[in-house]
Amino acid sequence: MPDLLAQGAAWLNEQRRRRLSHDVTYVRGGRPTLLRATVGRTVFRMDDAVAGVIHQRTRDYLISAADLVINGALTRPQRGDEIHEVINGRIQVYEVVSINGEPEWRFSDATQLTIRIHTQYIEALES
Repeated sequence: MPDLLAQGAAWLNEQRRRRLSHDVTYVRGGRPTLLRATVGRTVFRMDDAVAGVIHQRTRDYLISAADLVINGALTRPQRGDEIHEVINGRIQVYEVVSINGEPEWRFSDATQLTIRIHTQYIEALES
């Protein structure tokens, strides 16, 4: 009997990729890789004994796990990698980061088809 949940998750991932995503450039070590990504965000809560509760937001990119291929090898996000996204005609650079000891990425679904990458804004470049 087919695994209907896995089939449904694969269908949803493909719909997200095709209909709710746009092109971004994933950069590692100066090597660009074109990906389809859906933009999201995560709010991290940190308790600070001095300042109290601090909320820090990340700009997240949801990608298909099978799409992150660098130099012909399937890989996972690493701290320090960059995602370049064109917004209003300018290239916005976001760095893959770890916030408050949390991992810089995680699977977004039980079937591990989608990766959520946490980033922070670095700079804008001329396109």
